[in-house]
Amino acid sequence: MRGFWAAALLVALAACGLSGPRQLDVFFLTNEARLTPDGQKVVDEIAKIARETGPSQIVVEGQADGGTPSDAALADKRAGTVVDALVAGGVDAKRITKVAAPAPAKITGVAAHKVVVQLLP
Repeated sequence: MRGFWAAALLVALAACGLSGPRQLDVFFLTNEARLTPDGQKVVDEIAKIARETGPSQIVVEGQADGGTPSDAALADKRAGTVVDALVAGGVDAKRITKVAAPAPAKITGVAAHKVVVQLLP
């Protein structure tokens, strides 16, 4: 079922152009900063969109579901993983900004184990 949703997301992303700010989420497993195969597919599609549409800036924000220093470090590692994968996918590193994010309010568990990528026109 997870593969179905990843495929549906990829189709939706491919059908859209960059006319305004876009936000895309890359999910991670609990306590992990490595991309899953589905996460890699999403990052590959983000890189493709970025190469084709040339956003002025790409903001990468790591998240985790707690407020401890180790949660903040995990969120930062997740963001770094996505930045590295975007650069490996041909995105100009000068257009990418990695930012720290506080733990999302009222969101816990897998829903908070993500990196938010914003493509700004």
